[in-house]
Amino acid sequence: MQSSFRLRIYSTLKNCS
Repeated sequence: MQSSFRLRIYSTLKNCS
């Protein structure tokens, strides 16, 4: 569960970058 959340945040950050 936490892994998915972290992945989602990482993906959003990458998209913003």
